[in-house]
Amino acid sequence: MIASIARYHRGSSPKDAHEALYTIPEENRKLIGDMASILRVAEALDRSHRQVIQSIKVAVSQSRAGVERRHVMLDLAVKPGESCQSERWALSEKKSFFEEQLQVWLDLPVEAELVQFSPT
Repeated sequence: MIASIARYHRGSSPKDAHEALYTIPEENRKLIGDMASILRVAEALDRSHRQVIQSIKVAVSQSRAGVERRHVMLDLAVKPGESCQSERWALSEKKSFFEEQLQVWLDLPVEAELVQFSPT
């Protein structure tokens, strides 16, 4: 299962036609996709490989009648003096698999794009 999660965290999504999935029980195949989609988001949030994000708070909207998907809001704490523009870009490129897999909308506030300066 771990090898499959690693395989699908980049590039293609899990498909029933993939030979590696035949050996995994059907009830675990969704878990592989879920975990791979989370790993894709995590990787996007360290796109610059400088660990500019100190912490993340995740807020999930409540399910409501007539709303097909919940919103997942990421609130990032960026290191003072750093920018997370490349992480924001990478997340916009990789979030579709996460959204489809977990049936949610993933949002990142605009403030996360701004450079945060430390007090002098």
